[in-house]
Amino acid sequence: MKHISKKQPSDALVSFDKEVKTQYNVDVISGTDEAGRGAMAGPVVVASVILPKGYQNYEIKDSKLLNSNQREILYQEIISQAICWEVDIIDNEEVDLINPKQASRQGMVKTIEKLKTKPQLALVDAEKIVINNIEVLSLIKGDYLSQSIAAASIVAKVTRDNIMKLFHEKYPLYEFDKHKGYCTLKHQALVKELGVLPIHRKSYKPIKQILKEVSYMKFNKENEIYKSWMEHNFLDSKIKEQLTTASDEELAAAFGLELEFGTAGIRGILGAGPGRFNQYTVKKVTISYAKLLIKKYPNDLNCGVVIGHDNRHQSAEFSNLVAEILTSFGIKAYLFENNAMKPTPVVSFATKHLNCIGGIVITASHNPAQYNGYKIYDEFGCQLMPEDTDVIAAEMETIEDIIGWTYKSNDKLLETVGESAIGSYKEMVANLQFYKKSSRDNFKIVYSNVNGTGIEFAPPLLEKYGYDVIQVEEHAFEDPTFKNVGNPNPEFAPAWEIPIKYAVKHKADLIVINDPDADRIGIAIPDPKKPSEYVRLSGNETGALLINWKLSQQKLSQTIPENPALYSSFVTSDLGDRIANEEYGVKVIKTLTGFKWMGSEILKESERGLNFVFAYEESFGYVLDSSTRDKDGIQAAIMLSEATWFYKTQNKTLFDVLDEIYKKFGYYYTDTINLNFKPEEMKSKVDPIMKKLRNEPFTSLGGLVVENIEDYIDGLYNMPGQDLLKFYFDDNSWLAVRPSGTEPKIKIYYVVVDKNMSKAEAKFKKLNNELNKFLNI
Repeated sequence: MKHISKKQPSDALVSFDKEVKTQYNVDVISGTDEAGRGAMAGPVVVASVILPKGYQNYEIKDSKLLNSNQREILYQEIISQAICWEVDIIDNEEVDLINPKQASRQGMVKTIEKLKTKPQLALVDAEKIVINNIEVLSLIKGDYLSQSIAAASIVAKVTRDNIMKLFHEKYPLYEFDKHKGYCTLKHQALVKELGVLPIHRKSYKPIKQILKEVSYMKFNKENEIYKSWMEHNFLDSKIKEQLTTASDEELAAAFGLELEFGTAGIRGILGAGPGRFNQYTVKKVTISYAKLLIKKYPNDLNCGVVIGHDNRHQSAEFSNLVAEILTSFGIKAYLFENNAMKPTPVVSFATKHLNCIGGIVITASHNPAQYNGYKIYDEFGCQLMPEDTDVIAAEMETIEDIIGWTYKSNDKLLETVGESAIGSYKEMVANLQFYKKSSRDNFKIVYSNVNGTGIEFAPPLLEKYGYDVIQVEEHAFEDPTFKNVGNPNPEFAPAWEIPIKYAVKHKADLIVINDPDADRIGIAIPDPKKPSEYVRLSGNETGALLINWKLSQQKLSQTIPENPALYSSFVTSDLGDRIANEEYGVKVIKTLTGFKWMGSEILKESERGLNFVFAYEESFGYVLDSSTRDKDGIQAAIMLSEATWFYKTQNKTLFDVLDEIYKKFGYYYTDTINLNFKPEEMKSKVDPIMKKLRNEPFTSLGGLVVENIEDYIDGLYNMPGQDLLKFYFDDNSWLAVRPSGTEPKIKIYYVVVDKNMSKAEAKFKKLNNELNKFLNI
């Protein structure tokens, strides 16, 4: 190369790639970079990208010069716009084996060779590699010079950051969500305090030094609970093998705490020990639940309990175990045919439809692959209320020898959920449509069930009514590992990577993603400014659109019931409430977070003379027909598809409809900020924050005056008490602060209103910055 200018602002990276193509007389170049080589924990991630000819995005730059939000936005654009891209993940053990430099080089060669389009010239950041039949140009600080390499650096960085977030969920005390495994002083201090993990790189100097000073986290195998498990004559051999081979850190987690049955059931990481979710957890909960049923319904045990499960590891085995234990107590148990996986809302519906006394779902919903859980419904298909969950939790504490507990199942009490229940559910969902007989020609939907339960219901129903459904093949089969998904939560980017590729390829009108148990839904639509890109809608935006669609169509068809009622949580945006109340005269009932509270309020409709029209919360959960009393992502998929199709026939997009709503009610910008802490910091950090907000509340923030403060600690609006504070400002904006009930974190919910979205977003940033200063965080 003769000379290529090394300038970096604005258009420099785009110009650089153009100059390279000219001087090398090529049309197709790739960019390759890595992330994580200098970290002392986690993998090295390498990415290669080929951008389209003439592609220009002046926001793309070295990932280290961008914040996480900027990287996330650009990541979505890059993977949707790229001709092709590939990622290779080299785990810490491989890095230790071949050294980080070689790991980077290996990943670079592998990703370039796997690109579906062969580059004429491969631009690589710093490393010198050789690839057969492809010329390679190594560039020092290549991510600072080249748009293609910078794009690869963003893809690699975001991919790796998402992996480290999953490690944070598994090892929250180590704060991987903050330092991402790099050699910060805080990270080194945590390792010294807590011990070296399996994901740490043992060949790295900081880890080597720490290993000299302290050994792995030591677990005292004289621990009485541990010994009682290991020495038990009836301990399952697989469980014993897990404990025998477990690391000290894993044993500390497994025996340091016991999983507790809370208000939403019980959920945990799969594994051996009382601190993990396993067959003994399932036994303990089921025994306690059976005793509750016997006490509450002594004459109705033959009405039975419906049992369903999702696609997770051991879910089928656990649901069968539940059925056997219930029948041993004389309680009829219903399993679905062949004990096949079923969506959570189908279990809720079937429980009520079959007039059962309860329902059970083995699921961890949208959690990562290593989790599983246990959720219980009452006879109405609603999650159990505290008066029942408290009884179950208390009963569990009385069981001393769960390993040795035996039972004798009664096969005569085991039945199969009939096709009539499944057919009735599908009919109910289909009847949510207003235009069933209208043609859906040329309307394309990319659908993903993230390897979970939605596959049996959403695609066939959509296809039946004429939609062109393109299923994401990599997500369309039952897979408990989620290997093609990453994180199966539709709130986060990993689940969207492949569906967006499909949507770009097929020019889809809509992307629909259900989470593994199909109780939640996420949607994305073409960006009106860049139709070849897709924008994900928030839970609040989706809720407002659904409310507006259902009620507007009911008004048109004169089917809005008398005294209609809508249910939403205290922390959900009030935009949907205003649409329902101000436009359609719907009564709005607010509840605590969780559909159990909404379900309990829906049950009171007959005595209040109310009729259900909608229930939702901001975390992607919606109910449109109350024959299910838990979030129903299948219902939402059908109705959102019809709304998007109908608006298209009117030459409108969902963005156009949102804009119409905003012009009436103001532009709503919403966001949720999580303040994460270590479990032991709940008292030392979380409590002082809530105490300060209660005892010394701010009277203004971000230039806005506080008009009202609601404290829910002793209960408000006929709801039990909750540690929640809500601050209302003089411009209809508000924020709410509450500690999570299940995790060591504080959640801050912002709902900010202004004359346009740019002003609303700027106002949010100012509010958030000033609140951080006020709280010294």
